[in-house]
Amino acid sequence: MVQDLTVRLESQKLPMEQYLSYAGTDMDRIREDFRETAEKTVRRDLALDKIAEAEGIKVEDEDISQEIAAMAASYGVKPKDVRKIIRDQGTMGGLIVTVLRKKAMRFIINNIEE
Repeated sequence: MVQDLTVRLESQKLPMEQYLSYAGTDMDRIREDFRETAEKTVRRDLALDKIAEAEGIKVEDEDISQEIAAMAASYGVKPKDVRKIIRDQGTMGGLIVTVLRKKAMRFIINNIEE
């Protein structure tokens, strides 16, 4: 999360040190602020992974194609361009995990008893 913040700031041409100065904080405080969110995220992801495993939820090629199409639509580009970027950056594994967790969340929502 701290790394994501750093990347976002640098993409806006704002070095982390300058951000810390403007915000009147330091890296220890930033890390502490992100710690609780990071812990919740890890627990949620582990639970979703276990649910996917227990329920036999799998990611099919069609699931990946749909996710890539949605990403392309949101950026206004062609799906083949998004797929190429994902391949070139070596992030297909991360996309597969994201899709798997989304499917696990949909499974939970679809099986909530009212």
